[in-house]
Amino acid sequence: SHEKAAEHRHAELKALLDELSEFLMLFREVYGPLVRRVQSFQDVMRSDHSRFLVVTSPRAAQIEEACYFVDELHRRQLPLGGYVVNRCARQVPPAVKDADVAALTRHLQKAGIDGSLGARLAEELHKTAREQDALSNRDRRSVERLREANRGELPMVLIPTLPGGVHSVRGLAELVPWLVGRMET
Repeated sequence: SHEKAAEHRHAELKALLDELSEFLMLFREVYGPLVRRVQSFQDVMRSDHSRFLVVTSPRAAQIEEACYFVDELHRRQLPLGGYVVNRCARQVPPAVKDADVAALTRHLQKAGIDGSLGARLAEELHKTAREQDALSNRDRRSVERLREANRGELPMVLIPTLPGGVHSVRGLAELVPWLVGRMET
């Protein structure tokens, strides 16, 4: 019984080695063309016609990842074309940012919204403007880290957070003005 088990293991091992040998023989036939395709792909990636764009968000952790990725591109001698920083918090217009609740209330009164509703809306608008300003400043500081790493050498496009996000071709089309400038029709 012990001898039969050993013979069985030996037969299984021989069958495995035979299959592995056959696989390696077949792989040898595709190895050369595979290496040539990989080399061809690498040549295209390093050519003067290729550029990598680093797309990131303005959050500190993602900016650090982007800087790491840029270092890897440089290490591998792959051409970097620029940066896209997506979902940046919009800056609050100075007229809103600098206004106090009383000034906002007066502005709403001129627009026909007065009384307690106008006062509540002015308070909420003031609070929201402060929160948006804090988010915008946070994003600006994070993007500054990327600008320092870039040393102003390559283009950097900042795309604001769009209402509803980008989840369709129509949403992608909304990015065109930021990516390539306004197109005349």
